[in-house]
Amino acid sequence: MRNFKVQTVASLVGLVLSSGVCLAKSADSGSGIRPKFPSPFEITRVVNKSRRAWKEHFILEVDLNTVWKQLRLEPGDFGACGGDCEARIFRHELDGKPGKESVLKLTKSFNSCRYLIFTRVRLRKTPRLRWRLLGFVDHDFNRYEMASHRVVRASGRNWFVLRGQEGSGSGYSLYGDTWFDVNRTGMKPVLHYSASGRTDPVIAGLSWEFKGTPSALLRPRGPRTIKLTFRVSYTADGFETDFAARFIVQRYAMYVWDKDAGEFVFDHRRSTISEREMDAVANIDSESSGEEEEGTKIGGSTFFDGVKGFVGSGFEMFVRLNVRRLLHIANGEDNRAKEWLREFLKQCDDIPEKQLIERALTNPLPKTSKRR
Repeated sequence: MRNFKVQTVASLVGLVLSSGVCLAKSADSGSGIRPKFPSPFEITRVVNKSRRAWKEHFILEVDLNTVWKQLRLEPGDFGACGGDCEARIFRHELDGKPGKESVLKLTKSFNSCRYLIFTRVRLRKTPRLRWRLLGFVDHDFNRYEMASHRVVRASGRNWFVLRGQEGSGSGYSLYGDTWFDVNRTGMKPVLHYSASGRTDPVIAGLSWEFKGTPSALLRPRGPRTIKLTFRVSYTADGFETDFAARFIVQRYAMYVWDKDAGEFVFDHRRSTISEREMDAVANIDSESSGEEEEGTKIGGSTFFDGVKGFVGSGFEMFVRLNVRRLLHIANGEDNRAKEWLREFLKQCDDIPEKQLIERALTNPLPKTSKRR
């Protein structure tokens, strides 16, 4: 789930500057204040003045509605601020042209975040500079960690990358990365993937965490290519044997630039994991199943039939990605680990890999392998 709204704005804003410094006077009026013009520096000045007043136990309301009207944007969660907002400006080269863009980040409490990307342009009829808003991104789901950004250099240019929270629950978290193409006509999302997450349902006897790490591939004659290293670590709880050690799986997802679509698209032929499988590991759109009835306790783990409602299809993906090691356990002599595996498989759908492991569990050990 992507919890952001993005919009491109290519209209000019009527602020004229002779230099890069904003010298506007305060717009104070009674107990309220508003920016005099839609400059990223003026917005930052007014918002942070209100925040400083709030820290001194004085409420100084900021009305931003006029700014959003001038920028042709909906106010969203930032129509007004009463000391609960903060503004920061970052300078990055994003559009491939000389000079850096100004990235304004607005945050409100621990809930909302808005990024606005401005550039300065010189009109033909006048030597004066004006601000142009290239676009904005809203992210309204920041329960445990506020959205953040970075600039990635790949394929000979810079990309604006936003990381934001996309899922949460009891023992579950998910964060995603979205890459944006920023140019003089605006900005648009061109790549999205699950960047990190974890599921730790102790009652299920299995926890896992994953991380997606992108890197650009140098292909002088081919299209731009991003290689995503998708690494998953699983832990089976409740055992003191070697079975309690981590299962570590590493796969690769390849994304290539599609000129017609103007974005990176998934290349299934060169990838060692599918998009559906990555979504299954990340538990996209999973919901807690609520209270459970008394479960079955095996070793140090407790199994609940309804826990699948919380972890989605992650159980099946664990089996698919670790079938060789699970077969080794099924064919081995560790009865405690095999007992755990039998109960765990009861929670899984009847996929071919599950059936293969169940057959191995029913096979008797060769006489030469039996303990005396």
